Amino acid sequence: MAQYLPSRAAIFFLAAVLLFYSGPASAGNRVRKTERFAPTSDETRNEWQSAEQLEESDSHQTRMINSDATLENEYPYMVALLKFNNETQGNYDFACGGSLISPTHILTAAHCVVDEETNKIYQINSMKVALGVHFVNDTSSDAQLTKTIVRIKIHEDYDKAELANDIAILTLKSPVKFTEIISPICLPPPESNDQYEGELAIVKGWGATGEDEGVSEVLHHAVKKIISNWQCQKLYGATTIFDHNVCTYRRGKHFCNGDSGSPLVIETDNLDNTNQKCHWIQVGIVSWGFCGAKKSIPDVYTRVTSFLPWIEKEMKRPSSNKPSKPNSIRMNAIRRRV
Repeated sequence: MAQYLPSRAAIFFLAAVLLFYSGPASAGNRVRKTERFAPTSDETRNEWQSAEQLEESDSHQTRMINSDATLENEYPYMVALLKFNNETQGNYDFACGGSLISPTHILTAAHCVVDEETNKIYQINSMKVALGVHFVNDTSSDAQLTKTIVRIKIHEDYDKAELANDIAILTLKSPVKFTEIISPICLPPPESNDQYEGELAIVKGWGATGEDEGVSEVLHHAVKKIISNWQCQKLYGATTIFDHNVCTYRRGKHFCNGDSGSPLVIETDNLDNTNQKCHWIQVGIVSWGFCGAKKSIPDVYTRVTSFLPWIEKEMKRPSSNKPSKPNSIRMNAIRRRV
């Protein structure tokens, strides 16, 4: 069972030790490749290996995977998306992660709110948002608040097959009153084009802690390094890494089934648009990857800075009880989502 981390400072201290001062990392602690410069260095200060070398050096299946359980309500912006279970006709099951970005708006991945079988956006009355939550399973949770949704908006150019423009905003029926355990995450400054390459970031979620395991009942987190799209694309080969993606790479630290929609954040002391101090800034949304990390390749997120104008525009729209529809969603989806 994962141990609780004592503080956020401890997270980054441990990350620094593991990433920069440890000896040669074991196969269970692999980091993903950085998209920065052609040869660059991993945490052992060796040049990046080729994809083939990385895959061959995996001695066992890595497992948020190799993550730690968070403290209760350590991330007050973290939310759980719940989906009505048509089979039980009563329970709302955990579906995805998300982040609170305003009193009435949740940021998540588009594929979290689109039905794989019908290819349609979920009905708003089939989903709820749990806030101030640490523990959640199919029958109960410790959520401090549960909100209904009045609008689901996915990006107009969302592509199910490629998981391009994988972003969605949910509008809550009533605003959330901020507390110490429920408060929003800051977004990057307007018109920001920061790539955040080389930054340490934290991803968290209720996803599986192993390829053959179910979703976790408690929130987990892991520290990773943001890498360049160039290196990310090099490892993925024919699979397209878009400019509006961001990648992370860390030995043995991977998101898995159930982590979709969750935020990737960096620590900061910057000020947001309302001149309030931001402790965390969201730079990514969990989109897709390969659970189990049998292949030593990066995790892929939706890059938040690429969608700041879209996010601002959609947050200003009035609430509607009609879910939005994408212009087109390809039917032949490749099964690479998380």
